Amino acid sequence: MKTLIDTNEFHDDDIRLMRSLKKRESLDEYHEVMKWALQTLYFDGNEWIKICRIDNFIHEGQKGSHIHIYKRVQVKRIKLTYQQAEKLIKKISERILKDYFKKIIKFYE
Repeated sequence: MKTLIDTNEFHDDDIRLMRSLKKRESLDEYHEVMKWALQTLYFDGNEWIKICRIDNFIHEGQKGSHIHIYKRVQVKRIKLTYQQAEKLIKKISERILKDYFKKIIKFYE
């Protein structure tokens, strides 16, 4: 797989948005042309907490994009492109950070 994006952006001292986007170079590498993941983390003073993750990695034997949300055991399966996921993770993360951690942030585009 060829790495196209691999970033770790700080949006505040305690908030990170990690991006990974890879393109398959042969049909046997991955079931989709692009393999991607976006993840938001919050540092609570002791550890980095996973707020939200959206990816198209195989999860529990199932292919396709899905969302891991803070405090939820089940993932939410939803068909998304990388670009759609990038917008959605910001929206979900802003809400979770506000509701659970009283942290107000507006991710820039």
